[in-house]
Amino acid sequence: MTKPFLAIGAVAGYALLMWMNPLRPSLRDGLRALRRYPALWAVFGLLGCGYACFDLSMGAFAFNEPLVWSLGSLKLEWPWSGAGSAPFWSLPPGALASAASEAILPALDATAGIFNNLVSTFPLSVFAAVALVLNAGGRQRVLLNALLKRYGRAGWIVHAGVFLCAIAASAKPILIFLHRSIESPVLDQWSQTGAWLAFLFEYLLGVYLQVYLILLSYCWVRGISFKHAHLADFAIRRSSFVLRWAVVVLALSSLLIDFPLILSKFPPLVTWLPRSEAALNRHIGLARAAIDGVLLLFASMQITLTFHSETLRGAWTAHWKFVARHFPTLAWLLVTAALNLYFVNAIDIVCRAGFGERTPAWVCWRLAYPWFAGMVGGWLLASWVCVFKRCEEGLDQWRESIPF
Repeated sequence: MTKPFLAIGAVAGYALLMWMNPLRPSLRDGLRALRRYPALWAVFGLLGCGYACFDLSMGAFAFNEPLVWSLGSLKLEWPWSGAGSAPFWSLPPGALASAASEAILPALDATAGIFNNLVSTFPLSVFAAVALVLNAGGRQRVLLNALLKRYGRAGWIVHAGVFLCAIAASAKPILIFLHRSIESPVLDQWSQTGAWLAFLFEYLLGVYLQVYLILLSYCWVRGISFKHAHLADFAIRRSSFVLRWAVVVLALSSLLIDFPLILSKFPPLVTWLPRSEAALNRHIGLARAAIDGVLLLFASMQITLTFHSETLRGAWTAHWKFVARHFPTLAWLLVTAALNLYFVNAIDIVCRAGFGERTPAWVCWRLAYPWFAGMVGGWLLASWVCVFKRCEEGLDQWRESIPF
């Protein structure tokens, strides 16, 4: 009997928090930016839906998991025979409490992603990697020129590293297929190393897309007319300034997550790592939380480098000045983003549990959820741009309104 009242209280508290939020004008402007430029949420939705399609395909074909279509008396098992009928909605006991705890880490990842890289780009990153290797649209030349201008001769080394990671990202589907089809310790070791190199490209691609969306939001704030192809090239040039901060994040991720996974494939080094899979997963969870903490602690680094072409040291200084002057505003933004993304992830976990795995409703939800989450993520990213520019220009967060 208390659960409905708790749900009503949670909804009422959320509505009150959003209504009394001092960032409400910026949040409203973020919604207006989404309406003007649907790419702000469609990019996130497309990436998330692409990964959902890949995950469903791997589950259906590579792992031979039965997908059961069941609605009332109608039942169709596709493409295999297997599990029996299941109700359209059946929430297991304790599912709400489980969702409340399970949603914490994904919400923390997503909140940190607002200031870094919100959505994984795999498997669509494969097409981007192939396009970069083939220099489609001349983007490789734009990237090389930006790196040479930013880093001098060292730009050749950076470009070679990006090119190598792009090749690994292009070959990642083949590595996944071979890893699942052939049992070989040597192949297992090399596939894990290749997956790490591919991840580097996927992350850099995600950072580039985030820089592009930040610039797109800024164009709405200023009422700037542009062509998307020109803005894409401009985002590549601006990403060269964000690259140093991205390298710091990649170094943390590699040291805390990727290298332990790679080393776990080499028997002589296993004794240095957690022995059980549960312990390794716990280590990865703690590492993710630690990286998220670093990203939240330096929340304005990426956007400062995007707008002001600062060095890493200059962006560091500008970040702490921003925190000192606008800490209450930044704190409100973090709380607002974390709360919304927590509810989004909790809803996802509850719906997956209620529909049941591999049912028609579960599949439809898996494909629809990324678009819903993309809308929320795009709204929060656009709102962050509005908040940041208001802070820089000394505008009142509560009363001032961006005219565009």
